[in-house]
Amino acid sequence: MIAILLIIAPYLFAPALFAFVLLIYPIAFYTLFIFLILYLVAYGISSYLKYRSQQKALRKAVQDYVAKKRAEISASSKGSNN
Repeated sequence: MIAILLIIAPYLFAPALFAFVLLIYPIAFYTLFIFLILYLVAYGISSYLKYRSQQKALRKAVQDYVAKKRAEISASSKGSNN
């Protein structure tokens, strides 16, 4: 009896396993694909925000440098006029 079940069992479970794989594998594949797209979008947004903050910091540094140089030039020109 057990030997017969062992012989017949693969034929009974194979279609169920095949159907399970056909149903679950595409879902898993598309889920991974969707997560990959979401990761790439999040990475892009993060990179853009980092770039934008670096640009703001650079712009502020340049403005501070220009203001400092203008103050130095203004002070030196006032000193030479007197």
